[in-house]
Order: sequence, then structure tokens, then C-alpha cells
Amino acid sequence: MDNKNKKAEDELMDNEERFRSIYENSTIGIYRTTPDGRVLMANPELVRMLRYDSFEELAKRDLEKEGYEEYKRSEFKSLLEKNGEIKGLESKWYRKDGSFLFVRESARVVRDEKGRVVYYD
Repeated sequence: MDNKNKKAEDELMDNEERFRSIYENSTIGIYRTTPDGRVLMANPELVRMLRYDSFEELAKRDLEKEGYEEYKRSEFKSLLEKNGEIKGLESKWYRKDGSFLFVRESARVVRDEKGRVVYYD
């Protein structure tokens, strides 16, 4: 491997470590879901806020069927896909124990090269 490739690889690893540190140590909940309601990623803070014991337990939640009170996920998806992003959407989420968490949510659509929605961040 030449120096140019080694430098690019080192920079990529540094960027991945920075992202991982922010993701794991953030004091706000961060997550990624699919349009069909599967939770792909959730940082430790979101798991804690929703009172789950692990990400794996939270990932069993089907967001198409459960989790929200004052709005339906279909409305969230419609706004997100129409505008490409949402900033400061206020809603109530159910925690594992049935209590509510008031959230202000920002999200964006991530699409593949053909324009299909892959996930929401």
C-alpha cells in the first residue's frame, strides 16, 4: 500500500472513530429506521431514554404498529418523504414501561442511487 492509500485509510478510520464517539456518547437520542418501521440503529442514550435494556430489545419494536401517541408514523413518513427532512417535529413516544417521552425530532431521508428511500436518519 502506498503512502497515499495509507493516508486515505487512516483518515477514514479517524472519521469512523469520531462518528462512533459522537454516536455512543451523545446526550440526545439518535436512531435510524427503515420506511417499514424497523429500527436499524439506536444509540445508547435513546435506548436508555425509552427504558429498554438493550438495542436488541428496542429493535424488536415495529414502529409502524407501536410507539407513538399524537401522530401516526404515516404522517411522519409523508412529511419526511415530501420535504426530504423534518426539523423539530414534536410528538409523544411510548417508553417500554408505557409512560411517555416528549420528543422534538429532526430527520432526513436517505435514498439510493435510483431515488428509492433506504432509511430515515
